[in-house]
Amino acid sequence: MQDRVPWGFVGRQAELAAIVSAFDEGHQAVSIVGIGGIGKSALVRRYLEASGQGDGCLVAVGEHADPSDVVGQLASRLPGCDDVQTHEQLQAAVEGLDALVVLDGIEVCPAMLGIVRGWLRHTGLRVLLTSRRPVPLPGAQTIHLGPLPPEASRQLLVARASAANHRFDPEEGGPPLGALLDRLSGVPLAIGMASSKLRTLSASQLLARLDEGLGVLRPGAFGQAPDDPPMEVVLEACWQALDPIEQAVLVQCSVFEGSFSLDAADHVVGRDTDETLAHIDSLVAHGWLWVLEEQQEHRVCLVPLFRTFVRGRGSEAAYTEAEQRHTAYVTRRIASLVSPSGFQEALLTGAPRDAGPCDVADLFAVALRPSAPREARVAAALGVVVLDCDEGSGDRVGRALDGAERGLTATDGWLVARLCRARLRHARWGRLPGRATPGGRGGVQCDACAVCPGPGGIGHRRRLDGGRHRGGLRGGGGE
Repeated sequence: MQDRVPWGFVGRQAELAAIVSAFDEGHQAVSIVGIGGIGKSALVRRYLEASGQGDGCLVAVGEHADPSDVVGQLASRLPGCDDVQTHEQLQAAVEGLDALVVLDGIEVCPAMLGIVRGWLRHTGLRVLLTSRRPVPLPGAQTIHLGPLPPEASRQLLVARASAANHRFDPEEGGPPLGALLDRLSGVPLAIGMASSKLRTLSASQLLARLDEGLGVLRPGAFGQAPDDPPMEVVLEACWQALDPIEQAVLVQCSVFEGSFSLDAADHVVGRDTDETLAHIDSLVAHGWLWVLEEQQEHRVCLVPLFRTFVRGRGSEAAYTEAEQRHTAYVTRRIASLVSPSGFQEALLTGAPRDAGPCDVADLFAVALRPSAPREARVAAALGVVVLDCDEGSGDRVGRALDGAERGLTATDGWLVARLCRARLRHARWGRLPGRATPGGRGGVQCDACAVCPGPGGIGHRRRLDGGRHRGGLRGGGGE
């Protein structure tokens, strides 16, 4: 089967090449930085294996938090250092030695950084470090480790799931397996833990568990080292490394469902522009936020896995306040779509898509947000129609329109008219089968939305004939 790959390591070819290139170009130190679970240790071991050096010079600093213990471990592995007792003796012993030292997880022992600086000044040792946060080493080449690409994520999940269950067939997973991979966000530790659960749970069942939190992502009986910490524990340690203001900003950023611009962050975070940028930059450096380098502007993303964790932190009042600012920001950006002329122009010209006002995922979230004002839900739903039409995502469009309709009454005739026009226009494109049927005189007649005739409906009927939307609400205004 094409999806099956050898157990262990997939992807990261660019990062491996970057390590090789850094040392070839004369860098004496290389630091690999990334959030917990992103695969730093696996990358280091793969590099040592590929370069034929084995792991004899690798020390897991997290297991030896005292600098003297780390020095002792290194002395036992480096030639000619058997009698070394202190870091000064070690530095003298390796002064003329051409060797590579690997320190995995140096952030747990900050005192080691001073020792490493001494090595870099007075010896020829090359040093490869991993850390969950940036390492202040002058002259070091830093490699920031982000998520696995989608294809590599799938390969890793299939390899691990197949090792745990020889009957596992990724073709049977269908769309839920793709949705599961999206939720795991390219984080190798999470993928490994999730794949071990696919022996007992289907992809749909595992997704349902992840809706409740990350507790299901823990070592299993198949394919995962039993002493590996659960995903929540790993992220909790990374969360505690942030200062309180950074934690608050991250909670506020969790209201975004998709990627967001720095302009959007300024409005939602509610702080001074330069201060917001500084905090966003720090969260990027710590690996919580990832940068999407797009042609027009860079955008920032809090991926679904981390978003699930972060939303369980912080106060409910702070999150609600950020949610309200997010709703207001989205509504301002697409307010023109509620007007007949604005929506019609957007459909014909695609101007909102070219302008890139919001990520469609955020529009979708506002359309379904019960606490959002009615006008905001309608405007967001219309934005989903405009921005999502080329992708043919009929399910998302339909759910956004349904969500926006909730709570509308007969007195909201003009809002209902906008939604019906959106539904009819989308049905003409063939995006929503069963949502609307051909009407007379070349028009399209809406008979399936939440406010149309039927059990519990308001009782109205609308038709789009030759571009004109006709009909009216019983007891309310129409167009």
